[in-house]
Amino acid sequence: MNNKFAVSFSLGIQNSMEYRFNFFMGFASLFFPIFIQLFLWKAVYSHASNMNLYGYTYHQMIVYTIVAALISRLVATGLEYDINHDIKSGGLNKYLVRPVGYFPYKICVYLGGKVLSFAITLIMLLGVVLFMVYYFKAPISVSRILVFGVVLMLAVVLNFMISFAVSAIAFWLTDVSYFFHVTALLIQIFSGGIFPLDIFGATWLAVFDYLPFKYTIYMPVNVINGKLTLLQALHVIELQLLWIGLIMLLTRYIWKVAIKKYIAVGG
Repeated sequence: MNNKFAVSFSLGIQNSMEYRFNFFMGFASLFFPIFIQLFLWKAVYSHASNMNLYGYTYHQMIVYTIVAALISRLVATGLEYDINHDIKSGGLNKYLVRPVGYFPYKICVYLGGKVLSFAITLIMLLGVVLFMVYYFKAPISVSRILVFGVVLMLAVVLNFMISFAVSAIAFWLTDVSYFFHVTALLIQIFSGGIFPLDIFGATWLAVFDYLPFKYTIYMPVNVINGKLTLLQALHVIELQLLWIGLIMLLTRYIWKVAIKKYIAVGG
């Protein structure tokens, strides 16, 4: 790895460790919405005449809720606010003259910052997998776990690309905080981070096929819970790579246009 990218990657690791209390509190806060959803789904299934809702048994829905929450935490970026600050404060200036580009710098710092999260999340996901195997008798093979690992890493990169593209709106809008709040919520819903996309019905599922969001959470969850065959899971990897390539091209174009509007002040 080129030294400047290694330094950026190392900087991301240092940043993630700098505020260790916030880091671990972030993981602790993850469990509150999970508990709320678990009680909610228990109430829904206990009053349902059919124990297979939206294609999920009660056990599958519980697993979906837990795994989706963990993956949501893993792929989250918060990148939009950092980029908005760099644009508005003039912090972007120094990246325009440095030998390392803004995009490579950001993705190296981001991936470096995800190392510890990735390790902790994988340990927690391994616990969920073992629980599924021993208590739900889920037939999860080693090959499926390996494919899931690849899908998960690509989901992290894909969500970074989406966040980087969305953040470019800060070049045009003065106050983007509410815009970012709304888009983050919509992306979380359209990614399947709150509940399975099957709830929306066949029409919306067909619409989601033409959007990249479901490949960040919904598809990775369905890879590990066995709703997708291994062949379908490999197809998911192909589509993730396709979306990463398309959004990268789109992002390059948007930033090329946006940077012409940028007025370098402050910094």
